[in-house]
Amino acid sequence: MKRSELKQIIKEEIEKSISIQNFNPKDIYDFGGAEDPINNNVTVVDIEDQDITNEDFKGKWIVADLDNFIKLPSKKVIHFSDSLNYFNGPGLVKTVHNALLPGGYIFHRGYYNDISYLFNKLSKLGKYKAINFNPNPNPDEDDIDETYEYQIIKKIN
Repeated sequence: MKRSELKQIIKEEIEKSISIQNFNPKDIYDFGGAEDPINNNVTVVDIEDQDITNEDFKGKWIVADLDNFIKLPSKKVIHFSDSLNYFNGPGLVKTVHNALLPGGYIFHRGYYNDISYLFNKLSKLGKYKAINFNPNPNPDEDDIDETYEYQIIKKIN
């Protein structure tokens, strides 16, 4: 095996093991995370206003309709937790594309068709790579938050 082939295999294995926990919460957008933000220090972008009962939340909150384009400063990570199926407006794809830094990641936990659709639309705007895409990662949709693996998209440029 050539050295370049080995380096590529190692790079791909590292990408497969990437975790949202590896990132500073201040570098993360949680799109649609109003009900249960992934972390108490992220920036939540949701149509719902901040739930004042979550006293531990110290991050930023942006109230916006994700079906419409929103100009946001770019960050390293965008997180969706089973919320993509609620968005169908034309602005979401452009918002995601512009809000994600090159080399950044989209973490999605939910239905494969939702992330597949987003990936196909994003790929028309720039170069993206699908990581850990599995059309049927879990048989029991009742336990979606506990059992679904993250499907990940990496923005190349």
